[in-house]
Amino acid sequence: MRSHVYQERKRNRALLIIFIGALFGFIYPSLSNEFGDPYAFINGIIIGLCGGVFIAAFELYLNNPLNKKIGFIKKMITKSLSYTLFFMIQIPIVVAFTRSIETGTGYFDYLFGEEMRNFIFHDDYSIIVLYTLFLSSAIIFTHQLSRKLGQNVLWNFITGKYRFPKEEERIFMFLDLNNSTPIAEKLGDVEFNVLLNEIFFDLTNPILSTYGEIYRYVGDEIVVTWNMRKGLKNANCIRTFFQVKYTLRLLREKYMTKYGFLPSFSAGFHCGKVIVGEIGDVKSQITFLGDVLYNSAFIEKQCRKLEKEILASDTLIKRISLPEIYEMKLATSIKREEEERSMDLYTISEIDLANS
Repeated sequence: MRSHVYQERKRNRALLIIFIGALFGFIYPSLSNEFGDPYAFINGIIIGLCGGVFIAAFELYLNNPLNKKIGFIKKMITKSLSYTLFFMIQIPIVVAFTRSIETGTGYFDYLFGEEMRNFIFHDDYSIIVLYTLFLSSAIIFTHQLSRKLGQNVLWNFITGKYRFPKEEERIFMFLDLNNSTPIAEKLGDVEFNVLLNEIFFDLTNPILSTYGEIYRYVGDEIVVTWNMRKGLKNANCIRTFFQVKYTLRLLREKYMTKYGFLPSFSAGFHCGKVIVGEIGDVKSQITFLGDVLYNSAFIEKQCRKLEKEILASDTLIKRISLPEIYEMKLATSIKREEEERSMDLYTISEIDLANS
């Protein structure tokens, strides 16, 4: 399932890549000896726009199977060579189009004529190709690195947003795979790891579509966080869990055929103030510190004891406005030894409005 939020994010990233392509297409003539030639700028912009569209389409819409099957280096090489081949074909086509208009020659006469041969073998065609190779490789590397680090992590490192620790209000969801121990024993360690990777890959879109940020994977558990505004809006944080369930139901046949069962999850929700900051030198990461995380993990553990698939703290429930499709009930009241007050936990379920 791909919500309008997720598609909007993709469109924005695609537009950014296309803009970067057009910008650097415009910049190239400024760096070469064609600064005074308006057709050179037109060529650069058209080549950059078309290249940006091609790269954006492939990076954001067509390469999901590739992401799962090959490693980082092979992916970089494969994509770089593919994009370079695209530019090698595209550049003469665009140049022939604009130059045939400029000179009043027929398009195919110019494309297969002497001037085009001079451009390819004696002019700066090879330099332009190397220029596009460098830029497309930089875009691929940045995009892949950003995917590996997580949403906004690379940008936060570059800008130094969390170079000095700061306090933020956050919502956390600890999403844990049910019956993970017997599943691991049945499949074996290697196959269980393959299963987890496949599940986490399939659940990425439902999480991102509700503005969730995947903080980390801990064994068979996904820790997801939201800033308060995005998490509370339309009950996005709670909606995520039900989108996860819906996604797994859609993939039921795949998992039943491949593994003999359909994965299911339980989730614990809590919110509050945390300290966010960079830690580490050789291996740096952005971490969240605070009781909110410990309480979120503790709440998730109660799901198993109470046989509930979802539990949310009263702290979160007091601040969130649930849509009509969700029903909330008090499940229990608990108190951790480290805490001064008890905490009410609520279970949330979907209502079938059609039959209500």
